Amino acid sequence: MSRLLIFLSTLALATFFALSCGEDSPSTPSPSPITSAPGIVSPPAGATVDNRNPTLTVSNVSGGSGSPTYHFQVASDSGFASIVVEGRGIAQGASQTSWQVTAPLENKTFFWRARAESGGSSGPFSQMAEFRVNAPGFGSDKPIGGLLVYDPLTNGTSVGEVGGGEFTPQGWQVKSRSDFIRYGVPTLEAGFVEWQNSNMEDEVPEKQWMLFGMWDPTAGVYRDNRYRVSLQKLDSGHQSPYFRVRWISNGEQYDFGNDFEEWDLFKTYTIRVEWGPGIGSQIVKVYLDGVEQFSQTYDNIYRPATHWIELGIEDRKESIVGIIYSNLKIGVR
Repeated sequence: MSRLLIFLSTLALATFFALSCGEDSPSTPSPSPITSAPGIVSPPAGATVDNRNPTLTVSNVSGGSGSPTYHFQVASDSGFASIVVEGRGIAQGASQTSWQVTAPLENKTFFWRARAESGGSSGPFSQMAEFRVNAPGFGSDKPIGGLLVYDPLTNGTSVGEVGGGEFTPQGWQVKSRSDFIRYGVPTLEAGFVEWQNSNMEDEVPEKQWMLFGMWDPTAGVYRDNRYRVSLQKLDSGHQSPYFRVRWISNGEQYDFGNDFEEWDLFKTYTIRVEWGPGIGSQIVKVYLDGVEQFSQTYDNIYRPATHWIELGIEDRKESIVGIIYSNLKIGVR
């Protein structure tokens, strides 16, 4: 009898230790945490949207287990202390995930971000991106100040209308004299256009002079337009000045510039044209790498009914073959 009791006691102890150690008990694997953040796709940082309910898009995260959902946030401040609207539980798409903002946004600046969630845990937020709403029919239809368009041109696409050329990692490159990119913006009586150019030759063949233009397609063809602007890079074979603007505002014309010609093929230049009210008159200024090159006062406010801005000018067919454009900005002064 004592041997039976010892045997049974030993068996009970073995069973206890086996159960306490989890032997023969299948374990449930813990979900893998999400360690990556989504990538901002659209709207990109600095963009302007004309929709009060814009669609936000991110590239999907990698890693984690199962199929994550996404959490989008839109705030009125960069610290996300004031959340305006957010969406949670957004199902993951094939390679990107999108969510349309559910509450109408005002005409002002907002900040957005997103993160993935799975198994009760959340991954890191994406980088923050700022965008501006400028939607007709809500408040003022006029531009609301600051940056209206940012177009990097280094991501293989453009937010403008593309006519020819080729996208490279360095930016959009002109391949023929008729190539252009066009941007339609609200009428800018006081504004600026800034961009970068690289692959700038000292001398260029005949009829390749136009860097940038503005005009009103409702006021006739470009060459006869009453709101016609061009920035030209000429050479010593032409009448001075060689780096110059033709500014026509409601038929009032000015030609002005300087004789800068020392363009470096391997340098990237930042060019900025700005216009609007000055002291006692309107004024247009041109900057090269942050340094004012020349300016001109004018009387008639630049007020096209429809405002087109072009890199290269389609109608002139004098775009500079080989030149590369990047980091275009259009805004209100």
